[in-house]
Amino acid sequence: MAMKMDLHSIIDQMETGEQDSALTALQSYNQEMNHCFTFNKEDEQDRKVLGELVLGFLHRDLQPSCHLACLETVRILSRDPLCLDPFTSRSAMSTLARFAGIAVSSPGGAHNQGEEGQAEGEEGERGEAAEECNEEGKEASPPSENADQEVITEALKSICNLLLHNQTGQVVAADLQLIKGVAERLKQCHDPIWNHEVRFFDLRLTFLLTALRVDVRAQLVQELHGISLLGNQLEATLGLCWPDTLETARAGFEGVPPEELPPLSRQPTERAMEILKILFNITFDTNRRKVDEGDAAEYRHVGAILRHCLLSQAEGEERNEEFHSHTVNLLGNLPLPCLDVLLVPKVQQGSIEYMGVNMDAVNMLLEFMESRLDQGLKLKETLLPSLNLLTESARIHRETRKFLRSK
Repeated sequence: MAMKMDLHSIIDQMETGEQDSALTALQSYNQEMNHCFTFNKEDEQDRKVLGELVLGFLHRDLQPSCHLACLETVRILSRDPLCLDPFTSRSAMSTLARFAGIAVSSPGGAHNQGEEGQAEGEEGERGEAAEECNEEGKEASPPSENADQEVITEALKSICNLLLHNQTGQVVAADLQLIKGVAERLKQCHDPIWNHEVRFFDLRLTFLLTALRVDVRAQLVQELHGISLLGNQLEATLGLCWPDTLETARAGFEGVPPEELPPLSRQPTERAMEILKILFNITFDTNRRKVDEGDAAEYRHVGAILRHCLLSQAEGEERNEEFHSHTVNLLGNLPLPCLDVLLVPKVQQGSIEYMGVNMDAVNMLLEFMESRLDQGLKLKETLLPSLNLLTESARIHRETRKFLRSK
């Protein structure tokens, strides 16, 4: 059991408390375990010990490379649902939030910046609630304003893993108001400082929080103005400008027909899909509610961006299909009176026109539904969103109804 020996020797090195030997030991462990997602049952206790030791190091004032190695180890260990106890205490989660730049220092405001999150595509059973252990630890000094983005990313990935696998982690994350810290950084959607990784894992974290916690979902919508926050995020991610009221164009490509635009590259598409999924979570019940004028304006704004998504292509057939699928799902959540934005744009050269109305978006929905029919897989799940959307649109828009009948 060479691996077990390695783990023992790594623990021995960590227990010396000496920074350089700990750094060397952790770097070799991280390199070996970087792609490991399943763990030996017999090493379980050792992994918990290693987790505690690493957290102890994160509480100390060490060189950035040592903090980064510690956070990489936490990210690896947090993939194991059976070894999460050390990380789900309030103290440990606070420490991770500080390194992620999303710790909220007071009820009033967020302490630092922070963006998008994803649990590394790690799907898994959500773990049993672990008992929260109260660690009394020195407060970690907050990362500086321009903290290393690798550090931020590793901390975000770890928090995402904890939420994905552990109910206690979900409770503590909600309690620590992590959504407020992330929302602060999401406001900086036009700030070029943040790289794709930070932005993406900020979003993945927001997605997990809104998927798993109804209270966080409500807080994001009501207190943190989530609809406009994420609408702005989507607009910035797609690089949009507004040539006319509720009419979008990709900046630098104004006047170019959608079908002639270059496809969206992988990274912006991945972030856009994360945003669409979060918006889906927080608009879940809106199409059944009456919305006031202010809310309706927000939903129309989002609807206009979704029309752009519908008519855009993403790189790669599979990703394009997924991108359009998330778009259609979200359109189905918008309040019905706000769906008129699909028909707002003027008829352009190359547009599909019917009764003087631009039918590009409706035609695209029809084509999307037909492609799903042709695939013939899981028809109920794949067809219903677009079928419902077309049915409701036809019910409230005479032109749509007649256009669909003509088809």
